[in-house]
Amino acid sequence: MKKLFLILITISLISCGESKINELNKKVTELENANAQLRDSILELRIKKVLKSSTFALTTKPYYEVGDTVKVNLKFSYPEKIWPYNVYTVDENWNLDELLFENLSDNEFNYEFIAEKSGERKIELMAVFKPNMPEYSEIEVMVNSAINIKD
Repeated sequence: MKKLFLILITISLISCGESKINELNKKVTELENANAQLRDSILELRIKKVLKSSTFALTTKPYYEVGDTVKVNLKFSYPEKIWPYNVYTVDENWNLDELLFENLSDNEFNYEFIAEKSGERKIELMAVFKPNMPEYSEIEVMVNSAINIKD
């Protein structure tokens, strides 16, 4: 009789334990699903931030003279790092041309050139972000500004 009683208590405890384990497994699955949704939302916000970003140029002078080395600090409009990116020159149709910088991670970079002639010198570059996502293998952001060159 004692053995039967112990067996019944053991079976009862095991079934209660299984019920609790199933309940915990269900909660873990719900939390994993909620976590995946949060991750997707955060990634989508980061993508939108990059797509809507703009750049601005900072120089040490209001204008440069022909023959000067022009140093420009180009900054993205968001303060934090997003993804690694490469910077390219572009042709007249904004197609990627020459790779200038590879695997940058800060939200700014320095670009320099020699001022060859007077007038407005346009800086037209493309930053290509690699978010490592199937739906967005690359995100291109135009980087353009103008620098005044005088004789």
